[in-house]
Amino acid sequence: MIAAVPGVVAPAGVTSMQEFPGEPESVHEARDWLYGELNAEHAGLAAVPESVVHLAVLLVSELAANAVQHSDSFRTGGMFDVQLERLERQLRVAVADEGPADGFLPHVVHADEGDAESGRGLRVVAEMSAAHGYHYGSGGTTVYFDLAWGGYDCDDFSVPRRL
Repeated sequence: MIAAVPGVVAPAGVTSMQEFPGEPESVHEARDWLYGELNAEHAGLAAVPESVVHLAVLLVSELAANAVQHSDSFRTGGMFDVQLERLERQLRVAVADEGPADGFLPHVVHADEGDAESGRGLRVVAEMSAAHGYHYGSGGTTVYFDLAWGGYDCDDFSVPRRL
């Protein structure tokens, strides 16, 4: 669940979450679930533009693949979840996993690290989203991205945390 920061009132919106097994096949299922959620009609909310839907699906694919490849979610019985918070003309998508399998937190590969073996997916997320980040706690790691359209910014979201 995308949790609120104490003392900050989050704006009214639509929040949904779906849990997935930490298996490679679940990346496709996470994309399909998010696509369906973003195309669903919600009273009082404008439709999400098709270009934003496709970008969100691409970016969640990167984060879900990371959860399956680089976290404890890939172990037998492991899980990850995809969380969506949708406001009028902005959204936040977060992928919460069971924590880093190798003890290292997510990082973006920079241009001067051309020979790095991983991290390019997070670079795509960083370059294509309005905002992005992560939270690490005892329950695991949550990596998120924000998208906005129609002149809105993403300052109204709470910080996601894996509970």
